[in-house]
Amino acid sequence: MTNNNGHDSAGSLVGAGPVAGETLKDRTSWPGYGLIVLSLFALASGLTALATGHGGPAAGALTVAVIAMVAGIAWTVVRHRRLSLQISTGTPERPEDLGPVT
Repeated sequence: MTNNNGHDSAGSLVGAGPVAGETLKDRTSWPGYGLIVLSLFALASGLTALATGHGGPAAGALTVAVIAMVAGIAWTVVRHRRLSLQISTGTPERPEDLGPVT
């Protein structure tokens, strides 16, 4: 189906996007989210320790915060890329992700 200027309509340009409920269906991303939450708690603890003058515990908590944040983001990005590759090579879960039949 084409519009007035001869281009395909927007409906035919829909690509495979994120699937609703992807996080709930595939729980392999949860460790990444857990690490990010852990890093936020460690960051808050480290900043509190710095504010109260406890340098040693602050350094430890901030180190844990940085390591957990990097690991959590890396886990989440790698898992998302694997899911995107899996969705693009397989059958889409949503019928609207299919291209137009030619």
